[in-house]
Amino acid sequence: MKEYTTVYDTETTTLNYLVSSLSETREVVYNLVEGLVDFDKYGVMVPSIADSWEVSPDGLRYTFKLKEGIYWYTNTGEQYAEVTAQDFVDGVKYVLNVDNESTMSNIVYEVIRSGEPYYNKEITDFNEVGIKAPDKYTLVYTLEKPTPYFLRMLSYVCFLPVNGQFLEEAGDQFASTAETMLYNGAYVMETFEPQNVKVLTLNENFWDKDKMRISKITYRYNKEASSLAPELFLRREVTEADITLDIVESWLKDPEKKGFVQPKPSTTFSTYLGFNFDPLYEDEYKPNDWRTAVNNENFRKSFFHAFDKNAAILTVEPNNPENVLLGTIIPRNFVSVNGIDYTQLEPLKKFSSTSSYNEKLALEYKDKAMRELKGKVDFPITVVWPYNTSANDWAKRSQVVEQQLERTLGTDYIDVVIVPYPPSGFNSTVRSGGKYSIMEMTWGADYPDPATFTDVFVRSTDIGWSYNKAFMALDYLQDWKYTEVEKAKFDERGVDKDGVETLSKNEKYPQLKDKKATYDIMVEKAKDELLDLEKRYNLFAEAEAFLIDHAIVIPFFNSRGGYIASYCDPFSAYTTQFNRDAHKVKGKIILDKPMTPEEYKAAEERYNTEKVEALNQQ
Repeated sequence: MKEYTTVYDTETTTLNYLVSSLSETREVVYNLVEGLVDFDKYGVMVPSIADSWEVSPDGLRYTFKLKEGIYWYTNTGEQYAEVTAQDFVDGVKYVLNVDNESTMSNIVYEVIRSGEPYYNKEITDFNEVGIKAPDKYTLVYTLEKPTPYFLRMLSYVCFLPVNGQFLEEAGDQFASTAETMLYNGAYVMETFEPQNVKVLTLNENFWDKDKMRISKITYRYNKEASSLAPELFLRREVTEADITLDIVESWLKDPEKKGFVQPKPSTTFSTYLGFNFDPLYEDEYKPNDWRTAVNNENFRKSFFHAFDKNAAILTVEPNNPENVLLGTIIPRNFVSVNGIDYTQLEPLKKFSSTSSYNEKLALEYKDKAMRELKGKVDFPITVVWPYNTSANDWAKRSQVVEQQLERTLGTDYIDVVIVPYPPSGFNSTVRSGGKYSIMEMTWGADYPDPATFTDVFVRSTDIGWSYNKAFMALDYLQDWKYTEVEKAKFDERGVDKDGVETLSKNEKYPQLKDKKATYDIMVEKAKDELLDLEKRYNLFAEAEAFLIDHAIVIPFFNSRGGYIASYCDPFSAYTTQFNRDAHKVKGKIILDKPMTPEEYKAAEERYNTEKVEALNQQ
């Protein structure tokens, strides 16, 4: 067996997987704690702690039989207790306790029966919630409604088990150190020193130990990791290293180094441009003019067709831009139905296969918008374009976009103002604070269904209020009679960052009173289709096509990909519920030398062929 070492520059404050969904937490936890199911190197769902399962004919009840003789261990390798069905119940109970402030509570309560009323403290007896452990090795979930993707969801961190007794004893210190956590997975955490090092050693008692090829995993913290990692890789001090854009170009020109560069797997993170329908920035930027203009579809469409994605994406991917550009919000290879990729369904096909950049159309929409907005706004319209100063590519891209938009649309029409913000509190200050006209926004999937990409656009979610508030587009608000429960939810009083009570949403946004966005209605219709997967996906595709067709958002690129240099076989590790993950270590094989580009290409072709065969046999 070999050892695996890497460096990182973003520290997690906790490994409490029942609270934090941050990638920094998940990447480590998935090597330490096993759930009911997992996904092999081809993405085939396989039993893990579960031995078998049955689903009721109505799709509402899932009954799992657990493997016997699987144990929790301390960080010193001492056996603590057997893993039982009650551990999964205790995990869900913790996530659904609003006082624990789990960032993933909604993922659980939206599928498990009575989970939401328990979370909202409308009921207090957890026995009413749809999860039970009738005996030591039997676990039963009862769902609120049929959920076709529920089995795949169970690999996500918020559904992982926890020993209730240990959790109670650890209290709010759970998973804050190596000692305050238990392990039932491939590795145990020997050392957890934040902003220094995390060391994982192979769990000698792991039930699937025969598949493990790495005896030790070391994560070393360095705030300059992004720039130092490539050099450390060349010195063989790390097993893998992310290769940033500013470095990859020079490596690709080097006869020796270019042989080490591999593309990272595509992700389910999508970056798009969001128009702000509730601008809250300074008066000097004329927010009222923007508010009026952005509610004009022709104004938005002038941007939609003036934005040259190909020119902008070169700051992220100068070598193979077509591999990351998106014409849809949901990226390619996320889900499919009847062998057809979601992005190729008829409602979305025209967007996924063509570029939206068209200077002639942009100018036609500009002329229409200027005629319709005449006397209502003062041209040029100020376009506040913020960026995070910690991201060099974002800064470069902002300059490219400013020049390109103003050149195409003209400075008589718009004045793009680039506003830099520090990384600390960037999203809360800028995105949630409404300090932008147009902004790059990123969202990734929590579960394998198109519904996971709708949360940021609808009024019914807290995160929807933190993004661009697409539901405020005045031209697509319909009269709507809300239920009393919905009225109470939308009229709830909030508290701002200083603890001062704010106006209710209905008082602050009277234009929304007794109205509902067309997109929200379309999403609800799609969510209500629970049995016919083809119909469900097409309904979601229609809703997404509506957003794009009316230029409420502008799809941009598949983010968080990039390049990596590695001594590992990139096709050997276990996958996630979505796809391969460059940082997933479980099952990885370390090679004696990095794959050459030719070897990588051949291995990829072989892997893709084997993957199709494996998926067809499941």
